[in-house]
Amino acid sequence: MKLKLFVLFVASDQILKLSAIRFFHPVLNSGVAFGIGGNIPILAIIIVFLVLSLSVCRTKSGFGEMFLLAGGAGNILDRLLYGKIVDWIKFGSLWFNLADVYIVAGMILIISGIIFIRTLEH
Repeated sequence: MKLKLFVLFVASDQILKLSAIRFFHPVLNSGVAFGIGGNIPILAIIIVFLVLSLSVCRTKSGFGEMFLLAGGAGNILDRLLYGKIVDWIKFGSLWFNLADVYIVAGMILIISGIIFIRTLEH
């Protein structure tokens, strides 16, 4: 189930980016998410992604981790295909893409889960 969602999320991110490249004027950035971390080499990003992926595969991971990995995979594909990340959604002065939304949603789910578990333990 989670693997199918992962593939669906990465595919939808890439399809929307291709549409943005064709029909709009997206912004290319060298950051990881929301333009942050522009000086991080792609090899370091791929290594961190692979380590996180292996860790998630070995444990009972939740949907938060799946969202985080899907967003990371979408942005890594951008770096490999275009050399930079394709951002096509503008909110105020921020440019971002669907993969960034997945990353933020994943972090919110993971942090919420940690807070919920700690609340239950006390």
